[in-house]
Amino acid sequence: MRRKDIRIALLLGIILLIASPVALTADLPRDSATTVTPDAGYGYEDASGRAYAKGDLNHDGAVTQADALIALQMAARGEYSEDADVSGDSMVTSLDALLILQTTYRGCRIVVGEYTVDVAETISVPIRVEGGVDIGSLNLNITFDPTLLSAKSAQNGAFDCPVINLEDSESGVVTVVAYQAANPGLTGNFNVAEITFEALEVGESPLDLEIVTLTDSSPQVNHLDHSISNGTVTIC
Repeated sequence: MRRKDIRIALLLGIILLIASPVALTADLPRDSATTVTPDAGYGYEDASGRAYAKGDLNHDGAVTQADALIALQMAARGEYSEDADVSGDSMVTSLDALLILQTTYRGCRIVVGEYTVDVAETISVPIRVEGGVDIGSLNLNITFDPTLLSAKSAQNGAFDCPVINLEDSESGVVTVVAYQAANPGLTGNFNVAEITFEALEVGESPLDLEIVTLTDSSPQVNHLDHSISNGTVTIC
């Protein structure tokens, strides 16, 4: 099946599934006795019963539109697989298919917004992930103009183990290293960290992101596709 055909089939399937209360209410929780048995056209697990990466349901080493279609089929059948449950709600639904599809289009986004602040005031700037799927670790730098902004403090985000380094903030760099430990990888929209800046002078400072590493939570530590949306702080 061509890529375009898979997209069309997937989108039509999602529409039909959302329109069907029977299909949606057939989803079963993790502790259900129902087991998943792959067939010739519907295999998605390896011999150990687990995919190489969250969302890699056909076990080809990549998360693709075909995996999203498999997740949609599982939702319609009321079947469960931990690797398909990317939303972490103990069910496989059309939401999981959409999250997998979103990842295949552009990966997740790491975002900093646009802000306006008066001189001598402080402003808290969250660094956010949008559309994440099974994110296990993230290492990033955020750079700014140190003549206009001073990084005063930081708050942790959703990761189990965050380290926010303000030591180089006088040169205009804050480093964030964060990862999941005991808990599963993070999915959806969430804060990585929140940096509080003091505005020093009138002007406009960029808030530029550099992603050093972004990986999933699998033992293979797969690197994840992503895009960046930088921000600015306008000081009045």
